[in-house]
Amino acid sequence: KVGDGVVGFCIANMPWDAATFEEDKRFMVRVTDAASQKTGWEKLSYRPNAEHLMPMLGWFRKCFVRLKPTDIDPNSLRNWLAQMEEDDPARCGFPKCPHHGIYLTWLGCQICNS
Repeated sequence: KVGDGVVGFCIANMPWDAATFEEDKRFMVRVTDAASQKTGWEKLSYRPNAEHLMPMLGWFRKCFVRLKPTDIDPNSLRNWLAQMEEDDPARCGFPKCPHHGIYLTWLGCQICNS
């Protein structure tokens, strides 16, 4: 088991904003770099299987680095926002968990699992 999370998705279909694409892409590269350095792993309620995860993080990083503005779906952000509830964290200024300092999702904190 690698860990709990998303089974699969297309990076180009993420809700990219053309206006902030390069900045957002750099953020995602930094996220994969931090995960590769095991940043924050001590906060998790499980231990990721590094043997399986590290090659995937390397592949994931390459995908982000190679992604170009012409690869993204220009409707993905609009479609993503249209499917959200009004109280979704993405519509509420991207609040963070007060205990862990990470961005909340519609499921709550991914570390607290609440």
